[in-house]
Amino acid sequence: MYILYYVLHLPLLERYRRKRQLALLRRILVLLIMLIIPGLLSSFLLFHWIFFGTIPSYSFKISTLFDTFGHTGAVITIFVSHSKIRRQYYRRKTIQINKVIKKVQLDNFELVSLKVRRNSKQ
Repeated sequence: MYILYYVLHLPLLERYRRKRQLALLRRILVLLIMLIIPGLLSSFLLFHWIFFGTIPSYSFKISTLFDTFGHTGAVITIFVSHSKIRRQYYRRKTIQINKVIKKVQLDNFELVSLKVRRNSKQ
């Protein structure tokens, strides 16, 4: 819960900070849900088995399976959301080219020599 509080109270220092903040908050909530739901299911099953006295021999395997589902889903969500955030907000800079100086055709590939326009700000 502290992470959610921290993300919501980040200062707005740049243009897309609020959108990134909300995207990060959504992903954190999804991660928490993906970790909490399997834990709740396994806890419910454990309490059911304890109160009704019907603990099967495979109960540990079922609890481990639910925990594995939760952790695997969380890891997949982390990788997917990280790539989406990077692709959406941190795009690669395009190189602007004025003209092609030399083009040489070899056997399997072609070598192109380019003249790159320098930025006037540098």
